[in-house]
Amino acid sequence: MHFSRSAFISKSIIITVLLIAPFASGQEETAPAPVEETTSAEGAEEVPTEPEATEPEATAVEETPAPVEEEPPVVETPTEEDEKEETRIEEEEAAPEEEAVEEETVLGGINWGVWGRVDFAAGGQDSLDDFTSSGRFELHSSGSVHKYINFTANFIANYNPEIAGDAALLDGIVQFDFADAFHVWGGRMLVPVDRSNFSGPWFMTPWYYPGFGFADGQVAAPREGPAGRNDGATVWGSFAGGLIKYYAGAYDLFDGDQSPLYTGRLNLSFLNKESGYYSNSSYLGEDTLSIGIAGQYKGDGSVGTPVDPADPAPTDDYASFNADLLFEKKFGEAGVLNLEGAVYIFTGEYEPTEAAWFGVASYLIPVEVGIGKFQPVFRVQQAFASAEGADASTLIDSQLSYLIDGFAARLSLGYRYGFAGDLKTQSLYLGAQFMK
Repeated sequence: MHFSRSAFISKSIIITVLLIAPFASGQEETAPAPVEETTSAEGAEEVPTEPEATEPEATAVEETPAPVEEEPPVVETPTEEDEKEETRIEEEEAAPEEEAVEEETVLGGINWGVWGRVDFAAGGQDSLDDFTSSGRFELHSSGSVHKYINFTANFIANYNPEIAGDAALLDGIVQFDFADAFHVWGGRMLVPVDRSNFSGPWFMTPWYYPGFGFADGQVAAPREGPAGRNDGATVWGSFAGGLIKYYAGAYDLFDGDQSPLYTGRLNLSFLNKESGYYSNSSYLGEDTLSIGIAGQYKGDGSVGTPVDPADPAPTDDYASFNADLLFEKKFGEAGVLNLEGAVYIFTGEYEPTEAAWFGVASYLIPVEVGIGKFQPVFRVQQAFASAEGADASTLIDSQLSYLIDGFAARLSLGYRYGFAGDLKTQSLYLGAQFMK
């Protein structure tokens, strides 16, 4: 029994080994399969269904980007930082250059401009048979030499009444601009006495400058100088962005034997704040309500005519007062109404004009016709002579302007008529203006 049991066990072991051997050899042949699957996309999709293969596949997915050297995170991060650093360095290096360029532009650049006016007129007392033409051209330049120091140098050329024409210095100003509230200007400049002088013929709706052209020859304008300029110094400033402006100056300093012409002005702008030294008689569409008052004084400035030419001319102190009002309103798409008025009072025993006034009304029609817009203009002026019993002198302008580019390009066609007692004057005129 013992032998047969041993034989049975031996046989059993042999049978068991024979049965296990195929499975053992099968595992050895299939073992490399997971390794091959980890290198293929198809294997990656099948692995999650077998728990035992999940960890090797996950390991393979996590380890796969690591050896890729084309897009290493560690390498990309420094590259972005390097780019940022390079950008920062470039900006720091460029900043001084930009500041230098800006400073050069502000301090070293010169602004240039050319303005011109040409007109043709047919005039006479009883008929329009006197034909004339006149022209005025200005070359403007300005710039900065320091943060607080600027300059203006303008030149003017005219023709008529001389065929040869003439040219001269119009403005020559050294400007110390310390703050909005405090400027000191010296040289040849516009006398800050009334709004008309600030705007000149360039920035007012009527073609002709007020105060001149009366039938009896009166001049109803404050003391100024050629083209409204004079030699002297002005202290001026503005507050609240131009709500309030003041001017105080002394002029006629080209002749030390004369007394200075002292001038002061105060201007209040309630709607459209007017900053800067100059101002317009129209802004062609900006709501404006502005009031200005001014005065002048010059010792021995009122000069008479001596009875005997060998005697010195008699003199008296000259003084004047004037006030002006500007109202402009834009009615949406309906157009722009402009109203302006001024009054003048002159004192001095030998002043030919005692008082004067003018009023202007214009309306800018919003409809564009061709390349521009039409603007009818109407102005009345009166001057009152100092001589007892003298007739008032009246001058009326009726005008139609065609604005192509505001005041920068306009045409004006008008008729003016003046009378003082039996004296008359009239003219039909056409003017063209450009500003570049």
